[in-house]
Amino acid sequence: MQECKDVKDPRLSGAEAIQDEYRRLDGTWLKMQCQVLFWIVIFAAVMETVMFFILRGVGAIQTSSVYYALKYVTAPCGANFLLLAVMSWIRRSTRRSEQKKIWTVSIIAALICFVLYTVHSVFPALYLIFTLPMILTIVYADRRLTSVVAVICIVGKILSDFCLKWDTDRANVLQDQLTTVDFWLSIVILCTFYVICLALIQVEREKNNVSLKLEWERRRLQAEAVTDSLTGIGNRQALRRAFNEMEQRPKTLHTLAMIDVDNFKLLNDTWGHACGDTYLTALGTAMRAECAQSGEAFRFGGDEFCILFHGLAPCRTEEICQNLQRRFCEEQAALNGPRDTTLSIGIADYRFGEQPFELLQRADKALYRAKQEKNHIIFYKVK
Repeated sequence: MQECKDVKDPRLSGAEAIQDEYRRLDGTWLKMQCQVLFWIVIFAAVMETVMFFILRGVGAIQTSSVYYALKYVTAPCGANFLLLAVMSWIRRSTRRSEQKKIWTVSIIAALICFVLYTVHSVFPALYLIFTLPMILTIVYADRRLTSVVAVICIVGKILSDFCLKWDTDRANVLQDQLTTVDFWLSIVILCTFYVICLALIQVEREKNNVSLKLEWERRRLQAEAVTDSLTGIGNRQALRRAFNEMEQRPKTLHTLAMIDVDNFKLLNDTWGHACGDTYLTALGTAMRAECAQSGEAFRFGGDEFCILFHGLAPCRTEEICQNLQRRFCEEQAALNGPRDTTLSIGIADYRFGEQPFELLQRADKALYRAKQEKNHIIFYKVK
């Protein structure tokens, strides 16, 4: 069975659609982020291995080859591959939310860069590798995530410079005025890069907000185009769309119930059109309530309405129509007007291959018979 297409807040549905798309993009970027880190670790491992053989070949290794290989190849590669294993396990976990995975992978990216910088900090410009984890978080547009990663990177560099002298040939960062200036300059550059990342995130957020507003407006206009403004149910345009969908589902039983408000012209003439409108609004409310789990409600025009049911047996269709008649009477009790306004309903089943107007004609014929008795429900029967 198909749920009734009641009017929902188009802004909410539009926002949900965009947020779902953002989550999908975040998941795609998370996968790409993991791939980037994997290939960085592989590239670093290959370069460390190649440099080992080159340095050994030219006799530039002053310690034993085994010690050098353990310190500059095996140790960093082992640490980074361990981080990659943890990252892969976290990303594949079904018990952790997507947000936790993003945070974990982003922090692991900072730790991988910390390992590479610590082991190869003899190269002064290598501190720029700490900009990579910050760059990889911009897409998520999360200032808190980028800030935490930036702090880890900057603190990691300071810790590596002062506490972890992995390479014995590396000079002390405060050894002379030049090295001191280089150290503080590198910190300033990383902090500046962090500020730039925050600015880019702000721009990204503003773009997202514009997209949300445009989507809200598009959904609002889309909903208005297929919604009757008085009753809040579908209009004739929505009914045409429903008929098109119906023709694409030949194996499902479709039933059309045409509904007419008895004595509505007399109500309008006696009590005025404003009173008549309140009765139509009450009918729309009753139809939305009764077809919430069974069909689609539409205003055909004037005081004529219809419900398109899907996959319901005739007895169930009749039961819903009876409930609608009763609920409409209950809705009238709260109105300042006559309480003898009733509903006549004509019902016909869709025959696969026929045109929608043929279904409408047969339902209308059943409605005509129902109106002769008033407050009746009549099924169309082939003579």
